[in-house]
Amino acid sequence: WICWPTLCDATLVSASLVDQSYQEKDHSKWAVITIVMVILLLLIFVYVLNKKIRIFSGKLLQPLHSLVDDMTAMSCLELVHLDKEMPAANHHKPVEVAEELEHLQQVFKNMRSAIRSWAKYVHPSIVKRVFKSGTEADVGLAPCRATILFADIVDFESTCADLDPRRVLELLESVFGSISDCVQRKGGILLEFIGDEVLAVFNVPTATRYHASAGVQAALAIHASIRGKKLVKGSQLRIKCRCGVHTGQILAGNIGSHRRMKYGLLGDGINLAARLKGLNSRYKTDTLCSGNVVTEDEQRAKKMAITRPVDVVAVKGKTEPTTVHEIMAPVDPTSSRNQLAKDHTQAFELYQARRFEEALAAFGKIVAMYKQEGIDDEPSRLLQARCRAYLKDPPPQGWDGVDRLSKKTFEPGDAAPARGTSSKNVLEFSNAGAGPALGVSISARDDPMGLPRLFRAQTVSDEIESSTHCGSCLCTAPTLHPRRDMQGPLSDADAGVSIVKPSVSTSI
Repeated sequence: WICWPTLCDATLVSASLVDQSYQEKDHSKWAVITIVMVILLLLIFVYVLNKKIRIFSGKLLQPLHSLVDDMTAMSCLELVHLDKEMPAANHHKPVEVAEELEHLQQVFKNMRSAIRSWAKYVHPSIVKRVFKSGTEADVGLAPCRATILFADIVDFESTCADLDPRRVLELLESVFGSISDCVQRKGGILLEFIGDEVLAVFNVPTATRYHASAGVQAALAIHASIRGKKLVKGSQLRIKCRCGVHTGQILAGNIGSHRRMKYGLLGDGINLAARLKGLNSRYKTDTLCSGNVVTEDEQRAKKMAITRPVDVVAVKGKTEPTTVHEIMAPVDPTSSRNQLAKDHTQAFELYQARRFEEALAAFGKIVAMYKQEGIDDEPSRLLQARCRAYLKDPPPQGWDGVDRLSKKTFEPGDAAPARGTSSKNVLEFSNAGAGPALGVSISARDDPMGLPRLFRAQTVSDEIESSTHCGSCLCTAPTLHPRRDMQGPLSDADAGVSIVKPSVSTSI
């Protein structure tokens, strides 16, 4: 006998059998249902949790990750070079961001825009050095060897005389943009915009291996970029630039006070580059450089550009001579400039060796060769005139071939006299009235204001308005008035001592 749920003892005389399988089945069914419900609830919980985590990640973690990436790029100043905002990483609908994090992102964007704007005022390489140093900038200079390039627009004032301010700004933006691109492609940096002038430097603050050659290439690229370019919409203006390049020892660093400073350059090298740029007007050239630029890396320079010496000068205020070279054109084996530069160099060596007769003949051939191409070569013509003058009146024994300049700036057509006449320019006055002719010789000896260039006599009737009689002799003291119809500066061809039968000469 089997009694259920417990075993029966032997004394049991009766028993009953009860079937409870249906209860067990029902219990098992509900157990399965319970398990399934728990699993479903867990799945729902996991789904909801994952969704919440995704939302949390979108609101906080993903923006934080983007901020970290941007800050890393900003620390390397990669974002400084971007002109526009970076595109989004994906094109999905933007998710909602936590208010605090959204504020943080906006602050970072403002900082990035400010640094990008700062990099437009200061070259990014300088900004990068400040970032990497981890210290606050302070006033200080360091000696270094660098190549300086000055460039400006020829006849900028007269070119812009008939343009409205908006067109002038458009012109400057176009020219400066071209110059900036040319300089940066050659590894230089732009330091200053001074009116229509641009100051660029190579090998500072970032090292450039062949900085002299880079400066020469940049100057040639500037002319190629500007030449024939239509710079102002709706205008037929044709712009020319002139450049001066010099390589030398300078001081570079932070200039100013502890409250406000700028990255700049100091030294005679900067002044000499600016003077070379101005000398282009004297020699009617486009680009002049010092001898240091040619000799810095002579072999490489010969492969980059065709050059020739045009003069040896001592700029005003300095006694050290500087050999001035013209950067004629990029190297081209088929160009006639190669032979012209070679012939001119040989003629210049004859001139420096005081072999003026041979130099005169050589320069005459060069002038004729240029005229065949329809070019009036001023450097050859000027040296030819000097040779002719020195043959008539030889220079002293100690002559060193240096032309010592008496002023800083030059106008087109300015030419140095052969010997000892640069310090005296003379005006001629003639008497157009009846009676004996009277002449007045007015000279300006080393006048920094260039009196003869400010006043030009035409006739007594319109220039001399009053006369003073003194004692027993008749002396005419002129009253000078600026010519209102004066069209240009007095050329050196007009200068000279001329006395027209006066008994007394008044000199100012």
